[in-house]
Amino acid sequence: MAPPVSTEKLLAQLEKQLEHHRERETFHSEQESAHREQREQHAREGARIAQTVDSLRSSLTTALGLVAPSASVSDEDMDTGHVRILTRLVNRVIEGMAGDERFGAAALTDEVNRRFANLLRRPVSARHVSLVLRRQARHGRIHQVRRGRPHYEALYVRERP
Repeated sequence: MAPPVSTEKLLAQLEKQLEHHRERETFHSEQESAHREQREQHAREGARIAQTVDSLRSSLTTALGLVAPSASVSDEDMDTGHVRILTRLVNRVIEGMAGDERFGAAALTDEVNRRFANLLRRPVSARHVSLVLRRQARHGRIHQVRRGRPHYEALYVRERP
C-alpha cells in the first residue's frame, strides 16, 4: 500500500496541474481564433475561385459550341505519321465504340482495313492488332473482359465493366 501523501504536497500537485490546464486552455483559445481567421480567409478565396471557374467553364462551353461543328476531323484528314500508325488507327476505331461494347482483334482488324485502306500500304493482320490491344490493356486504356485461348480470341471493353 502506498504511504499517505501530505496535504501540502497534494495541494501543490493540484495547483501545478491547474496552472498547466489553464495555460493549455489559453494556448488553444488563441489557436482557435487564428484557425477561425484562416478558415474564413480560405472560404472567401474558395468562393471567389469557384465563381471564376464557373464563368470560365460557361465561356468555354459557349466557345466550343461555336467551334465544334467545323472542328471535327474526318478519317481522311487524320495525321498518320510514320510511328505507331496502327496504334492510332486502332484507337480511332475504339473511340467510336460504346463504352460497354465488347471487341476483339478480328473485328477491329476488319474495321481498320475497311476504314483506313487508303492510308495503309497493305492490310493489317489480326496478330498485329492483338499486340496493340494487349499494350493498350497493359497501360489501362482498355480493359480485358475475356482472356484469349487457342480457340477464341480475347475480348476487351473501353470502360471497366
